[in-house]
Amino acid sequence: MPRIGVNLSDVQSYEAPAHGKYEAEIKAIVLKEAQEEGKFDQMMVTYTIIDDGPALGQTASEWLSFSPKAAFRMKKWFDKFGFGELDDLDFADDTDELVEPDLIGTRVVIRSYEEKDNRPGHKDEMRDRIELIEVLDEAEPAPKASKKEAVPVESDDDDDNDEEKPKARRVAREPAKAASGRERRSLR
Repeated sequence: MPRIGVNLSDVQSYEAPAHGKYEAEIKAIVLKEAQEEGKFDQMMVTYTIIDDGPALGQTASEWLSFSPKAAFRMKKWFDKFGFGELDDLDFADDTDELVEPDLIGTRVVIRSYEEKDNRPGHKDEMRDRIELIEVLDEAEPAPKASKKEAVPVESDDDDDNDEEKPKARRVAREPAKAASGRERRSLR
């Protein structure tokens, strides 16, 4: 068995921000694949609090499911940015981060609160939740033409400083399948 050295003496445990409203920025939006058969992929939206005060710099995450039963929550979330009619979400292959629409750095107002936990096995328990309340920055909806495959444009520039954009993939809204050799879900 391998032995791994670790020093946890300076590690602070995660603590949700005190209940209330905060100005924050979107730090990351990452696709999290379903780990169980019949469950759906989710998006984890991580916010960094930028309000002056004791919560400054704290992070908090909101989870949005691709389940058809929870589609109204995801639509409501994207509606706040003016993207309620999206057909596709593009995620980078290498990082699973949302590429299109690009919302990283957008200033928002979030709310930290507590609600009853309805998950099986958590009867009468409460859990902390995070919810997007308002978008403070104006988001520009992607033009309709950008949803179609773009034709690459050849350039005569031999500039080696151009950064290559990450490849993107689209998420299919299908539940995960058992890991019995069958494909779990399709990504285009």
